[in-house]
Amino acid sequence: MAALTGRLETLTTDLAAAHERAERELRTAQRIQVSLMPRTFPDLGPDWQIAARYRAARSIGGDAYDVYPYKPGAQGRVGVGIADVTGKGVT
Repeated sequence: MAALTGRLETLTTDLAAAHERAERELRTAQRIQVSLMPRTFPDLGPDWQIAARYRAARSIGGDAYDVYPYKPGAQGRVGVGIADVTGKGVT
């Protein structure tokens, strides 16, 4: 019985460690994903403004976007890139 109790304690400790590793990976993935999102947007002149908000359905998401000047000097014209990728992990 002592061997079984010891094994159960070991499995519980291993499971807690694996859970903490997975949580760390998700936090890392969240930081990476947020760092890839644009923080500022091109100026479209006085009549237009761009704003964005991103919220993942889970801890992290497979979506990304970017807004960029369409071409240098083209006031009020921007390109918008929107992507949805599969896979929700760091690896």
